[in-house]
Amino acid sequence: MAIRWCWAVAAGVSLAPAAAYAGDRDLNIDLPAATLGQAIAALSTQAGISIGTEGALPDLRTPAVRGHISAGKALDRLLAGTPWKARQVSPFAWRIVPRPRQRSAPPPPPRITENDAFPTPIPDVVVTARKFAEAESSIPGPFAVYTPSRAERTGASAGSRAVAQTIDGLTAIDTGPDAGRLFVRGVADTPFSGYGQSPVSVEIDEARTTFDAPDPDLRMVDVARVELLKGPQGPLYGTGALGGVYRVILNPPNPAAPAASFRFDLGGVQGGGPGAAAEAMVNLPVANGQGAIRAVAYGELAPGWIRDVGRPGTLNQTRSWGARLAGRYDLGEWRVTLTGLTQSVAARDSRYTNINGEDLVRTARLREPREGDISQGAAVLTGPLGAATLTFASSITGQHVARTDDASASAALLGAAAPLAYHEARDYQLIDEELRIASTADRRLSWIAGLSYLHSTTTVAGRLTPPSGAVIDALDLKRFVKEFSVYGEGTLRLAPRLRAALGARLFLSTVEDGRAEKAQVQAEANSGSTIGVTPSASLAYDTSGGGLVYFRYASAYRPGGLDPANTVTHRYDADQLSNFDLGARGTALRGSLTLDVAAYRTRWLHVQSDYLLPDGLLATHNVGDALIIGIEGSLAWHTGGWTLSAGGTFQHARLTRGEDGTKLVTDLRLPVVPDVAGRVALAWRHDWHGWSIAPSLAARYGGPSRLSFDPGLDREMGGFGEADLTIAATRGRMRVTLSIDNLFDARGDSFAFGNPFSVRTESQYTPTRPRSGSLSFGVDF
Repeated sequence: MAIRWCWAVAAGVSLAPAAAYAGDRDLNIDLPAATLGQAIAALSTQAGISIGTEGALPDLRTPAVRGHISAGKALDRLLAGTPWKARQVSPFAWRIVPRPRQRSAPPPPPRITENDAFPTPIPDVVVTARKFAEAESSIPGPFAVYTPSRAERTGASAGSRAVAQTIDGLTAIDTGPDAGRLFVRGVADTPFSGYGQSPVSVEIDEARTTFDAPDPDLRMVDVARVELLKGPQGPLYGTGALGGVYRVILNPPNPAAPAASFRFDLGGVQGGGPGAAAEAMVNLPVANGQGAIRAVAYGELAPGWIRDVGRPGTLNQTRSWGARLAGRYDLGEWRVTLTGLTQSVAARDSRYTNINGEDLVRTARLREPREGDISQGAAVLTGPLGAATLTFASSITGQHVARTDDASASAALLGAAAPLAYHEARDYQLIDEELRIASTADRRLSWIAGLSYLHSTTTVAGRLTPPSGAVIDALDLKRFVKEFSVYGEGTLRLAPRLRAALGARLFLSTVEDGRAEKAQVQAEANSGSTIGVTPSASLAYDTSGGGLVYFRYASAYRPGGLDPANTVTHRYDADQLSNFDLGARGTALRGSLTLDVAAYRTRWLHVQSDYLLPDGLLATHNVGDALIIGIEGSLAWHTGGWTLSAGGTFQHARLTRGEDGTKLVTDLRLPVVPDVAGRVALAWRHDWHGWSIAPSLAARYGGPSRLSFDPGLDREMGGFGEADLTIAATRGRMRVTLSIDNLFDARGDSFAFGNPFSVRTESQYTPTRPRSGSLSFGVDF
């Protein structure tokens, strides 16, 4: 018999309460009325189990199931009165199978079709970003989820930028594999990929992935979802999470049954050339259902669209590939998960121009290739400790990024002859260890407490190559950061509908810096330690209609480091950020309409920002204090076969005081992020001769923004919109998709920077990618 398996929307099985793993143990279950697929996804995450079906997934509605019950009983209630039942195939896996036929078998419930008279509820995703499983609608703070199964852009060609296009308040700079940066809600410090710590913490499952490294731009292949915690997350995630946490949740190994999938894409860019991508996944149960192994591989050859004047062919073709291998083994009520992954992205050349923002050619210069690689190994052990859940997570992540820039414009300042090439290689290593314990049973009081250790090592080597070919040392930088911390958060239900939460993190951060440049007689070195506390507090009220109103305060901290231009202290100071949120989310029209709105005010002291030295090398300094005020909102409406989603952000992000405390006469706009951004998407689903046809049209707009605080680089960019068209056709296990990005071939400057050595002497533009299309074929086994 053919087997098709339904996967949990949230794969964070190592975060789910371990006491709930076995089917005979009780836990708090909260499943809203929904489709069977939606209910299974939520139950899989809440109970930490795997659920599969024989044949096609039954297309039926399930009732709401709530209470302190076992996973087995929850499944019984979901399937009561239907021709299906749940059979336990291992302590942690269940299979939905047909009931034995009876003479008086009840009729099956009605199928869900696009012509239903009642609206279809939008599912409530179960998430684990706050280190325990909870419904997205119940989180007392700003939060967003990107789910590839619902998105039009996914796979080997989709990364952080595809996520940012569907999440309000998230900005992704994508200028190459060596310089990706993420900003959330106006918390943007610099357009340059310098050596300071990123304001957004990137996580993959339980593993912290970046400290001061660029965003690795992990491809959306076999990904369950991306969770974005907006606003400072210092109490739960430590230093550096000023703007928020970007957390990628991978699909886990599933011991319930074997599965496999394959996808192939063929496409091209207008004015460029052809491209192709492929991906594959295999899942194999082992040890009689007590464990599983899951392997993923993918690759892409993306065409370029930038040309040099007088040279044939395009410059910025990109190739990428990646692989993952994960294993899981269940021993009693304890579970161990091991994950290894690697990804490599390389571009033949940079993607900026210097003629005008709409042109796709530039004056000839030396080749400027870029490269970004990441490798990660992680282990998670989790199990019950009395009425609580104990989790130990350990990971090590390595990133290597390299770039070459034409430094001829700054050759005299660098003491060399033109033409001059600058080669820079950076290596990052991040070790992350965490031991935590979380409550699982008490409904009135829930809590989490943990110990954390983080060790970050960064090395940078910059070399110059003049016409003679002799290599000249230009820059050597080393940075070591260690952080020990203890944290906790507790939530108390003050009344049936009122919850209050308090959290804090006590940390000891030690930083050691060393920097040597070609022009320096003696290398600089510095070190220091800081003890600090980052608190948080929230108040949430559950409305009678199933909505939520919340107020939240949170803070975060980022350590300082070396500033070679500071002739007094030779350092830049730590910066601190505090934020207030007032928000509400809820549903209407029998659950078919969801609304989410939030207003925020952020105070950012001693803002750290990367800047260009006169010779084109990068350094970091403090620029003053900033104030960010904004409002964002989103809605999603689903009825019949139609789905409408929209969202927007309005904010005022400005530098208000200089580092010396002087109030600025004219507030300086924080770099990169626009004051206004919006999106809208309309999709329709129709069944036709055994095919499910789903066309969709999406549009987005990013308002004007500025490049830098530096008056000489305060250049305008952005201020344009794009539209995408997708038509997907699904039949059984097959899926065919036609996609056209930038449908109307809009032109605009997405980033007014490309080369640090010549940007002061010429205008630079990063044009958005021209109209492109792809045709993909996928199949599940």
